[in-house]
Amino acid sequence: MKKILFFFILLAVALNGFGQSLDIVSIFLRGGINDANKMTDAYISPLGTALGTANNSSWNFNYINDKKSHLWIDLKYNYTFVPSSAREFDIYDLNLEEITPSDSEKHIAQTIFGEKTSIQLETKEHIINPLPPFDQKPLATFNSAEGIGMRGLNLPYLNIGTSYRGLILIFRGLPPLPISDSQGSIGLWGIGAGLTFNDLLKPLNDFPVTFRLVAAYSSTIVNVKQDLQPDEAFISISGGPYNNQNFRLKTSDFTAGLFVMKSFKVITTSVGLGYNSIHSTSKLTGTYPIYVKDPASLIGFSVADIEDPISISNNDNYFKAEFNVAARFNFFLINVNYSIGRYDNLTAGIGFIL
Repeated sequence: MKKILFFFILLAVALNGFGQSLDIVSIFLRGGINDANKMTDAYISPLGTALGTANNSSWNFNYINDKKSHLWIDLKYNYTFVPSSAREFDIYDLNLEEITPSDSEKHIAQTIFGEKTSIQLETKEHIINPLPPFDQKPLATFNSAEGIGMRGLNLPYLNIGTSYRGLILIFRGLPPLPISDSQGSIGLWGIGAGLTFNDLLKPLNDFPVTFRLVAAYSSTIVNVKQDLQPDEAFISISGGPYNNQNFRLKTSDFTAGLFVMKSFKVITTSVGLGYNSIHSTSKLTGTYPIYVKDPASLIGFSVADIEDPISISNNDNYFKAEFNVAARFNFFLINVNYSIGRYDNLTAGIGFIL
């Protein structure tokens, strides 16, 4: 019971910060739908790649090199390193149609993995103040979203596996659990298989190392409720209701690799080369208020409602190298895995085997 409680405490620590950043994604709509899609993509896409990298790591089960049947369970805790190039972006590189930095010298914004800083943005469209001194001002101004101040992603999950005659089957999961700092949740599942084929190919029967093919598919779903409301002064002319707003990020991840394994009594090491394929979709659904220019209005603009304004799809495909060290002490298991690719990943786990 204490181990289970400790696992969920780790989970709360691991997910802290992401919900608070994701629940302001809708603020990008202040600049219009097209620009909102571009800014959301720049801000969110590193999270999809990080989640996919985490899901695609540490599928090779090193503890077993015999033909006996086994059943095991282990808790994994991994950290995905996000490179500096994915922690910030240049507003000018997005070729925005309606939005520009308020200060032309401050145009570097943060992604979700960036620092806890922001820059002020404003619409290129201006309106004339109907009262003296009749000056012009942007239709809307707002701050870019801040990062979480972390340079990577922590993600725990549970593995359950079985093996028979060189074939392994692994199920991975994290039930939908609340994100501690928002009205959101995250959950994941995956299934993987491995085949040791020394005995299948006669030339490999007497090799001092073991060869194994591993492939896996997994998916993560993140949901975070949004709360974009019209400014208090304009509630009377707005539509709504706005209580159906939600941000949803889903990844579909596939990995495959060839591993070479060597056992030394209680320790087994492996080196592998593999391929990661990550497909992520981000959607902002529900009803949202945006400001539009309206010459007929006394104040020069009005509030309009839009439905399901953001839908983004990304694909990341890259090769990787993995290094693994596992130790088995009777029923107790320890495992450390390091993956090198577009995003690096470090995974550690403990468990029990029968």
